[in-house]
Amino acid sequence: MSFAGNPMRYVISPEGGGIGEGKALSTMTIEFKETKGSFSDLMDFTIMGDHRVFRLTESPSSKDDLPAPRDEWSLEEWCNTCFLYILGDAQLSCDYDITSEGSAIMFTAKVASPFFDWIPGDNSIPGIEFTLVLSGNSGTPSAVDGVRCQVWKNGTEKIGEDYKPVDAAGCVKFEIQEYVFSNLLQALPPRFMLTMTNVVHHIYADYFLKYKTVFCDRIAGVFSARTYCDPDNIYCYAIAGGLNREDLVANNQSLTDYFNLSATKQKFLTWSPPSKVTDKFESHSLFFAFQAPSYPSARLKLTIVTTQGSMVPFTIASFAVQPWTVVECLAGFSQLGLAEITHEEIVKWSLYLVDGYGNIISDVREFVLDEKYAENTRYFRFRNSWGTYDSLRCTGVFETFIEHEREKFLFMSDELETSFNTPGGYSMIKESQNFKANSGWLSRDYLNYLRDFMLSSDIYEVEDGRLLKCLLTSKKTSLFKDAQYNYS
Repeated sequence: MSFAGNPMRYVISPEGGGIGEGKALSTMTIEFKETKGSFSDLMDFTIMGDHRVFRLTESPSSKDDLPAPRDEWSLEEWCNTCFLYILGDAQLSCDYDITSEGSAIMFTAKVASPFFDWIPGDNSIPGIEFTLVLSGNSGTPSAVDGVRCQVWKNGTEKIGEDYKPVDAAGCVKFEIQEYVFSNLLQALPPRFMLTMTNVVHHIYADYFLKYKTVFCDRIAGVFSARTYCDPDNIYCYAIAGGLNREDLVANNQSLTDYFNLSATKQKFLTWSPPSKVTDKFESHSLFFAFQAPSYPSARLKLTIVTTQGSMVPFTIASFAVQPWTVVECLAGFSQLGLAEITHEEIVKWSLYLVDGYGNIISDVREFVLDEKYAENTRYFRFRNSWGTYDSLRCTGVFETFIEHEREKFLFMSDELETSFNTPGGYSMIKESQNFKANSGWLSRDYLNYLRDFMLSSDIYEVEDGRLLKCLLTSKKTSLFKDAQYNYS
């Protein structure tokens, strides 16, 4: 798991990467036995260019026979009987090292070449499974010119490809974050909800990108047929966010996997302070990422504090947990319908997630209700550095500027001057509106959150349920002065 907004680097050393030889490995595993099965069941293969068909029989006599199971045999005893019989096959014993372990028989080619791959065909013998574990590779002594890197989404859709020659140190370096990040940004809007019908949560499957990197060596100007991937051929996941350099350096130097930290797994995807001041009209969303949790379901809990005291936490949403998804939970006053839940005067409310057993699995987010009237309130939604969306309320002075850009032309004519053929005019006039929003009074804890807003490339103003796209034009923002804790 990683941030697509931070560097995602691969350093490939071709000497240990895809040019070494490898011997074919195949396994025959006995999973169960069926003593009353039909002896007409067959299992066929292509071995070293020959087509061979194995069958079960109580009295094996040829190289294509296998001993049928007996009632008194265990799986291991049946496997060992088959193993001892197969050892008598002169062809197989000559070309393969044949071993047995438990209820499995392993065939390892003595020569590294794809010629010795067992290619399975139809298999109707119950209880026996045959697998080609590793394909053979004859290797090559030639030097590697370079390496090709491909990035595959879900293992089926190629989203990026690059080729680089081997450097002086014998390595090749790739950075794939641009392929992953750009693909994540192609997800169709909306990426957040202002309101929902009868529910307060929504599950997204496209906030994460499941991908795999595949490498291929080029030897003597020709790409080899053998490819290699991440260790264990695993899939990786990425989200369209990023850490600042200070945190990134600290994690790299301590060799810490940020997404494996328990604090990260319990964090809502926001940098806002745990306690946030809001009003009855601002919309909020809390995003939470499920990596690969052990619990099958989750519930959203709500606690309301009124002037009469705190209410008992109660569930407002329940849903099944899907690995590698992000859930959005609405958290605003009107979004949750708090006025209908209690008629007492509300002071604040808190939201958090629990698993199906009642254990808290997230941090607690608190919203403090601000009843004071602000004449110039503006509400914004913006993409934060987690790749999800936060909200911001500005209560200071709001200024509007209208600018006009005019394209002028001059016209020279020998005609008689009239009021309709003036020598000058405008061929184009463009109008643009700029706004200046004062954030109002902020606490010191709000600074990093405001920085996240200023760094966002996707900002909307929320006005009467409409989303108005905004472009930040400020090049400099006054955040704070020493010994001062409140700012306007």
